[in-house]
Amino acid sequence: MLRLFILSLFVILLAVCSVHCKNRILKLLRLLLNQEVAVSNTSSEKTQADVINLYESAQAKLKRLKELKAEVRLLSKQFKNEKSTVKGKQTKRLQQTIYLNHYSQQLEAKFRISLRKSTSASTG
Repeated sequence: MLRLFILSLFVILLAVCSVHCKNRILKLLRLLLNQEVAVSNTSSEKTQADVINLYESAQAKLKRLKELKAEVRLLSKQFKNEKSTVKGKQTKRLQQTIYLNHYSQQLEAKFRISLRKSTSASTG
């Protein structure tokens, strides 16, 4: 009821005001309508439990990503500190380090994409 009154007030102001004033009123009207749509979307599509589950899932993925990054750093340090004379060992260690670094970058990219999708889905 209050929103209907406010909308009718905006319509009356649009008829009376100057062009500059009309632009401001239209911006306010768009904001009001966007907020109303966002509230109805979030309340009908997502419940609080869904949002909590998304958050916990994102936190778990972030924790796993940090663990993988730490593992990559550790392997890199071990590789740099190790002065192995066996060429095969050095090559294998380097390949592992490169693979883990690449894998952690892929996971980070996937995590950011899924977080962006879940955030945009929860906000409507």
